[in-house]
Amino acid sequence: MSLSKIIKNVAMTITKMMKPMIDILNSLYRKLLSTILFSSPAIMLVRMAIDKFGIAADRNAWPNIRRSRFAAILPLVIAHTLGDLLTNISLGKVSVSFTHTTKAMEPFFTVVLSSFLLALQWHPTLRINCGML
Repeated sequence: MSLSKIIKNVAMTITKMMKPMIDILNSLYRKLLSTILFSSPAIMLVRMAIDKFGIAADRNAWPNIRRSRFAAILPLVIAHTLGDLLTNISLGKVSVSFTHTTKAMEPFFTVVLSSFLLALQWHPTLRINCGML
């Protein structure tokens, strides 16, 4: 027997010995990954990452905002992100119909809070809110 055949046989034996261990580790990895990914917090984080950071890939989509305007918009951004988070939590805790009924009022409160935080006049926002009802 030549040296190359011996090395080949040793490598095949090691591979055959390692295959069941690799299969076990692969199975455990898949179970762990599916457990993590199918939990509601993980799904929520994936959705938020796609929503928030997917747009960031396109640098031309970012407007040139002054610091004062950004400071006025920041509470709205936080409130919207918190709304997404609480909606996903609510879907797991209460019935879907209750969540959707509550979520249907979001545009109304968005316009009201925007008018307060951005110091807009009430006349246009009142028309928009009446149109939503």
